[in-house]
Amino acid sequence: MQSQNNKGYLFFEGRLAQLVQSICLTSRGSLVRTQYLPQSLTEMWGFFCFKLDTTNFMHYLYILYSKSLDKYYVGETSDITQRLNQHFSRFYKGSYTSQTDDWKKKLVIEFSTINQARKAEIFIKKMKSRKFIEQLIEDSIWLKEKFNN
Repeated sequence: MQSQNNKGYLFFEGRLAQLVQSICLTSRGSLVRTQYLPQSLTEMWGFFCFKLDTTNFMHYLYILYSKSLDKYYVGETSDITQRLNQHFSRFYKGSYTSQTDDWKKKLVIEFSTINQARKAEIFIKKMKSRKFIEQLIEDSIWLKEKFNN
């Protein structure tokens, strides 16, 4: 899908955005923007470098739990569905979550920006406390309020 805003940027969403991201070797995000206005998809292939801007998308902090490892995993992403599927399918070989396939989603918190989600993620990881994570799963409203300013 593509659309154009009033500043002349062309936006690509969905599979086309993923394709452009993989060609440009970019990471994370689901929207690619460029001021280049191709006449067709084949003409677009001639333009190689697209600017990726993910700062104004919704971002998600999530916590997973593995019963077999008896461990929690804390992460952040802009595409929660895709990222959880990657964890559950062992998409990244050798990663922490690829050790087992019994990860369960325990918490997802939506943030307005990537900075808010990353600050919350770092805050949780710095606590290094299983008890803190378990309490957060029970009551997470305060965390969203703390970092969604």
